[in-house]
This record gives sequence, structure tokens and C-alpha cells, in this order.
Amino acid sequence: MLKAHASECTSVVGNQGILVSAGKDAKVCIHSYNQGQYEFVKLIDLDMKFASSGLDFMDGRILIGYDNGVIAIVDMETEAQEIVSVSHYEGEVWGLEINPEKGTFYTSGDDN
Repeated sequence: MLKAHASECTSVVGNQGILVSAGKDAKVCIHSYNQGQYEFVKLIDLDMKFASSGLDFMDGRILIGYDNGVIAIVDMETEAQEIVSVSHYEGEVWGLEINPEKGTFYTSGDDN
């Protein structure tokens, strides 16, 4: 069992040998994995103190959707954080998907 957060884990994504999770403790935890073996890499303090409700990542950048509708990017190496969108007027971001072929991302939320 992995221990990653001091409170509830609210979103998880894994690919490219990396497992990223976010929790109500306003942190992102990064583990590497290979054939069922996990190794702690880094814990990043988030600037936004809202719960993460969606995650995706690619090429060292984490895309985070928050329960207040904000979408931000976190650089895994430098830990730099940037708000890129406020996508859902009345509701949280429920899903995120990066589309690398088009250089964009898609969101879903509970605001219809």
C-alpha cells in the first residue's frame, strides 16, 4: 500500500511509468512504477487550496482540475504552477483528458 497524502486522495492518474495523485491536503504526490514496484519521487505543495477533482499528465507537466472549476498546470521538475483556464462556471471539473495531437485538453464538469 502506498501512503501519499495526509488526508483523502481525490484523484489519481498513471501512465508512462509515473503515478500521480492529488488530495485534500493540497499536495500532488508522484511515484514511479515498474512491474508492480513503486518508488516515491516527489511531493509538491499546490498553490490552490481546493480539492483536485481531475488529473492528467504528459511530458513532465501535470494538468489539474479543481472543484472550483479552475484548471492549472504544474511542472513536475520545477514545481512551477500556472492557472490556464476557469472552465466550469458553476461546478467542479470532473474529468480531464490531454489531446497531444491537437495540443489541447478536454474537460467535463457537473455544470452541464
